[in-house]
Amino acid sequence: GIGISKFDKKTKKFTNYNTTNSPLKDNNVRVLIPSRQKNKYWIGYNQQGLGLATIQNNQIKIEKHYVPDPKNSQSIAGKVIVSLCEDRQG
Repeated sequence: GIGISKFDKKTKKFTNYNTTNSPLKDNNVRVLIPSRQKNKYWIGYNQQGLGLATIQNNQIKIEKHYVPDPKNSQSIAGKVIVSLCEDRQG
């Protein structure tokens, strides 16, 4: 994987984010969807669970990162995320 690429319509250039130049947890991003919250995106990783990130001013900030916790029955079930859908509560 190469991480996330963001296209700027004005400059017609891509900005590439990966584990060496951003706080991404894995370069193998399987799914990325916009959140209902402004400038926030849900990131589904191939082996690193789920993340909620802010992407603004050509920078990524990971707000939350969810991975399985065997001691917590309420935690995310697995590390591999293949699809995402945000409910009304976010």
